Amino acid sequence: MAWAGVFYRYAQDTPPGKTFRRPRKSGALEVSNGGDLMSLTFMQVPLVLCMGITAWKLVGVHLLPAWASYVIYGLLAVLLGQQVRKIWIVNRAVRPFGRPAAAEGEEPPHQYSFGQVAILCLCYAVTFGGELAVESMLPQYLEKMFNLSVALAGVLGAGFAFASLIARPLGGFLGDRIGRRPIMICSLAGSAAGFFAICQIGPHWPLPAVMAVVFTAGVFLMAANGANFCIAPLIKKPLTGQIAGLIGAYGNVGSVAFLTILSLTSPRVFFLSMGVTGLFAFAATMLLREPVQVKTHAADDAAAAESAMPHALPGGLSLEMA
Repeated sequence: MAWAGVFYRYAQDTPPGKTFRRPRKSGALEVSNGGDLMSLTFMQVPLVLCMGITAWKLVGVHLLPAWASYVIYGLLAVLLGQQVRKIWIVNRAVRPFGRPAAAEGEEPPHQYSFGQVAILCLCYAVTFGGELAVESMLPQYLEKMFNLSVALAGVLGAGFAFASLIARPLGGFLGDRIGRRPIMICSLAGSAAGFFAICQIGPHWPLPAVMAVVFTAGVFLMAANGANFCIAPLIKKPLTGQIAGLIGAYGNVGSVAFLTILSLTSPRVFFLSMGVTGLFAFAATMLLREPVQVKTHAADDAAAAESAMPHALPGGLSLEMA
């Protein structure tokens, strides 16, 4: 709470000389066409479902009475309906099964590729969701497999989390210097390989080798987190907050999904599922387009393009909004 006051007093929304542009509508993310509208509507289901799964798991460990879970399920159903209603109200200018058509006197929908947002949601579910899931179970996993003390297992498990201090900012830094899409692809490939390598860990492994594998997997996984949010602000600048919020929420979806798998199966299946999901995310990043930042003078910033993400055109061409 104290830091909130410091942030409010000293933080700036934009660099000096730049104009802060708010979204035209609030309450839900604006999309460009009917297909994107249906995709955004469908993507609300996992967000609510993961909360329902959490309530179900709390009942299973006797931290929540069964009757309370039914109340929660009902409230979540209402929440889902309200979210869908807001999406369709905000995007009423978009036809569900056709081209966008603005009503009389209404501004046309924002033009951007919502598919890029969906891909980043999947990637963040794998990366940040996997990070949260592994950090919550790794010490106990090492303790049981190698018969370690609780303290030593905790220290070794912390090595995975420690990687975030280096890898997350490094992923963003390399994305800015080398290319956002290549770094995203390499990070996800390394993450998937790391999870498959962790699946092979057994009691006969020396602890230094175990920690080398765990730390390396953590570096790739958390570098992908940084690379993810290196791309997110460039999709549609006036909608950056809403896009980033949706992507961030899918990190929690991934965490709940992976930990549910762990509670129903074994640690080996748990890591294997993250490796397989990482491969799917890796394949999806092949459809990502490299964001292009449009350079404008500060005096022209208010009239600059709202988007820096290329838009796909027939024949494999791209249009850079400027």
